[in-house]
Amino acid sequence: MKKLLFTKCLMSASVALGMISAVGVMPASAKTVSVTKYGARPNDNKDDTAAIQAALRANPNGTVTIPKGKFICSVIWLYGNTTLKLSKKTTMKLKKFKTHPEDAWIVYHTKKGGYKGFKHIKISGGVWDGGVHGDSKTNQHKGIEVDHGTNLEISHMTFKNFAGIHMIETNACKNVNIHHVKFKNIYYFKGKLKSKVINHISPQYCEAIEFDQAIKSVAYAQPWDNTPCRNVKITNCTFDNVQAGIGHHHSEDAACVKHPHNNVTISNNTFKNIKGSCIHMMNIHNGKCFNNVMYKSQINYISSGGNTKNLQFGNNVIKDPADAESFAYEGNEYGLVKG
Repeated sequence: MKKLLFTKCLMSASVALGMISAVGVMPASAKTVSVTKYGARPNDNKDDTAAIQAALRANPNGTVTIPKGKFICSVIWLYGNTTLKLSKKTTMKLKKFKTHPEDAWIVYHTKKGGYKGFKHIKISGGVWDGGVHGDSKTNQHKGIEVDHGTNLEISHMTFKNFAGIHMIETNACKNVNIHHVKFKNIYYFKGKLKSKVINHISPQYCEAIEFDQAIKSVAYAQPWDNTPCRNVKITNCTFDNVQAGIGHHHSEDAACVKHPHNNVTISNNTFKNIKGSCIHMMNIHNGKCFNNVMYKSQINYISSGGNTKNLQFGNNVIKDPADAESFAYEGNEYGLVKG
């Protein structure tokens, strides 16, 4: 009996030690840290890029926060499975940087193909101010580019005062949820094209949110293995005075036609003063486009093309169109509101 009791005690001790050991080997990065721990200071008008980058590099799999106040930075590279969280009262000011292949402010790239690059990335909060006030010849940068992974959430951010390209670009990603993001004042880029990747600067092709396949002719998302996006939801976003709204515009590219996106939902978004199309539903299988409100915009409000199957449209409202070419699909409300 004593031997049995002793054995049970040893087993209990082993389990306890195992639990302690498991806790002990948990990466120190699996926690929440502020960029201020790494030297960033709000409202000091100094470059915070190095401090923000150090926080992200030291805390893969954890949450990095940026508190309220104004911070200045250039390119931010995400590591591993990251959460980047900003206060509602945080303002990020873009420090101008030389054009690089991504042309983006926040970047995640990987050498892994398919959806194997990351297991989760979450970015939320803050006002991201590109500092462009009017059509530009010198500034052309994206807000976010994330490629090759699973479970991407971008929410409650504001992008304003940019020129040229997409504010959010997600390529070869699965389970994408973009919601409650505001886009305001994305101006036309009049300068020379500096990127080998960006070959369209027409308003029609500069969606504030774009999703692409990992195809060399359309995105920088290496490895170029033709992986499309799957399970994409874009909801409750607002777009005001931007070049184009949401979508994928490569309707005639042979590789894009061969590898369509699957299961895309665009709903409950508001568009105003759009220069190009509000929504591109191109090369999509199983797409839904419901309850979007579009007014005072130009060209096509909702357009589709390429290899599309099983697209559903309903309860989309078009008001006060700014161009005679504007149209909506059958089953949607086409409302002309004058005065």
